[in-house]
Amino acid sequence: MQVWEQRSGVSVGGTSFQLACKKEIAIGLSKAFFRAICTSVHFFSPFCQIHQHLLVGIMFGRIVLLSLIFACSMGQMISITVFQPKLDTLTPTKASQLAALDSAAKVASESGSILLMVPELYLTGYNLAAASGAEPAYGASYKVVSGIAARHNVSILFTYPEDGGNGAIFDAAALIYRNGSTLASYRKVNLAAGENAFFTPGDQFAPIVDLDGVKVGILICFDIFLPEPARILAIRGAQMILIPTANGYPPGIRNQLSDLIVPTRALENNAITAYVNWLQDIDGSPAYLHFYGQTKVADWGGSTLYSGPAADSALQQVSFNISQWPGPSTASSRPAADLKGLCGNFSH
Repeated sequence: MQVWEQRSGVSVGGTSFQLACKKEIAIGLSKAFFRAICTSVHFFSPFCQIHQHLLVGIMFGRIVLLSLIFACSMGQMISITVFQPKLDTLTPTKASQLAALDSAAKVASESGSILLMVPELYLTGYNLAAASGAEPAYGASYKVVSGIAARHNVSILFTYPEDGGNGAIFDAAALIYRNGSTLASYRKVNLAAGENAFFTPGDQFAPIVDLDGVKVGILICFDIFLPEPARILAIRGAQMILIPTANGYPPGIRNQLSDLIVPTRALENNAITAYVNWLQDIDGSPAYLHFYGQTKVADWGGSTLYSGPAADSALQQVSFNISQWPGPSTASSRPAADLKGLCGNFSH
């Protein structure tokens, strides 16, 4: 597992690409090609006065082939960018949130990321009055985000309160592809304490979708506290699980969530697990609305790829080699029927 660059700001330099060749094959072909050309030059050099130019060409070709070998050995590098915003108000305007998203998407795209992730209920900020700002799926703000994704050629995991009609408000997420189309939508299945007064729980998990060569699943916040939702996505074939969150648990508990639960879910399910939180510490606000940051990205071995700050905002690129994915967890071979009914309406 490899993270190309990691610092407090955005890491620049990750580029996604895929080469089908194997390192050993490329090395063998390079050596054979080089020997064949050298033999030809040695044979024909007495009859040709431009053999020196041929040797220069050979050396150039050698450099190109060595570069190809290096690229092949790296496999398919994937980069995502996680956005941990800091809020100074409990009720940010939608216009300000969308403007910040546009700026973050520009940076994510220019650094080579395939995806930009934001925390839970990004459009309105997380507060239990967020339902009053609910919009229908494919509503006005959704269309703005679709345009941002297409303009910057980067996919975005967008989170917002969704007006589902008939009085139902959902804590929702939508994976919008880099051409502006929608890959997947999800309504939070497992609501945390207090959320039931404002939101209706979803009744099914989003399908696993292919995002530029990576099979992706979506959960939201409290879903990851339980083992079954992530297992369901693993059974469906997820290589990466995206979890926008608004985590305001008190010290002592909250650290365990980022440092223990997220890496554990990654290890259990052989899936890159990206958990993106808010940073919010506003005087006079309720304790549950003090968010501590500490965004976490863990690899399929449970090792930390990125751990966000607890006192500042962050816009961070994280890279990994999807070609090194070890395959589905052996534990994930558990029959899907065994999990049916444990978390929402699961149909495999």
